[in-house]
Amino acid sequence: MYHVILNENYVKSKKAKRKFDDVLRVFEQAGKPYTVHRTANKESVRSVTAEITSGAGNCVVAVGGDGTLHDVLNGFKNFKDNFLGLIPFGTGNDFAATAGIPLDVKKAAEIIIADKSRPIDFIQLGNGLRSINAIGMGLDVDVLKRAYAGKNKGKSKYFQALIVSLAKFKSCGFTVRYNGVEEKHYGLITAVGNGRQIGGGIKLFPEAKPDDGMLNLLICEYVSKIGDGNKTEANYLFQNVFNYNLFDLKFDFKVHTKQALRDTNMIFMQALGKNIKTFVGGSADLGSTTKTYVSEFADITSENFLGNNIWFGV
Repeated sequence: MYHVILNENYVKSKKAKRKFDDVLRVFEQAGKPYTVHRTANKESVRSVTAEITSGAGNCVVAVGGDGTLHDVLNGFKNFKDNFLGLIPFGTGNDFAATAGIPLDVKKAAEIIIADKSRPIDFIQLGNGLRSINAIGMGLDVDVLKRAYAGKNKGKSKYFQALIVSLAKFKSCGFTVRYNGVEEKHYGLITAVGNGRQIGGGIKLFPEAKPDDGMLNLLICEYVSKIGDGNKTEANYLFQNVFNYNLFDLKFDFKVHTKQALRDTNMIFMQALGKNIKTFVGGSADLGSTTKTYVSEFADITSENFLGNNIWFGV
């Protein structure tokens, strides 16, 4: 029996409801018996999963994002005699990317009913908590907290949270024990990954495999926000997300001269625009004052959508 656990927060729109109907249609057309369990919080997800998996021969299908998958995993009782499936309806869908599960929900459902199961690792903590993707402390946790607490939707919320965290997060001390070794560090992040990415695509563990019986360890030592060689928190972002080293940029700053922040920002934006072709500038009708126009780029107009400067107004 297939037990479809639906996080109702993901099917509030008409489009999402149609997607979910497409999922159920896959089961119906294949003649597969299923039951839908509608949930609205993690407690109900875990309790329903626990009840289902106390027996044997069931497949729990998590319909939601990484959070729903996490709650299903933590409700699971009998791993040996039951199965777990995932249909990605979330924002980040990080573990789905690692496991090779398509974001097309119908294709994801077709994989489940094809009964092509395989063993997958998960992380078991000493306090009983489980994680299928990654666990950590430091900057990564701060980013997720800000992303979930904010009002922004979509993957952009992770990037915006990352920018804020880079500005406000303070490095901390931690002790790491692995393979019989104990190390003390002071830095931004320590984390272990079963999956490759977090935060909607930030690949902290690019070589991780969810079925190799191993975890990937990441330790990011202390780096100065102001600048210490090539080690700054901002540069960590650009190197790991945009694959670009900020210290390769050339800035035309005037030394020991008072300068308005918008003038400094303009110099920085021009340097970014020359080297990062996905960078976007633009302004409303105060471009000459805000100085956020990137001269390296063309304007986006009704006839040309290939530019990188957006002129907007109210």
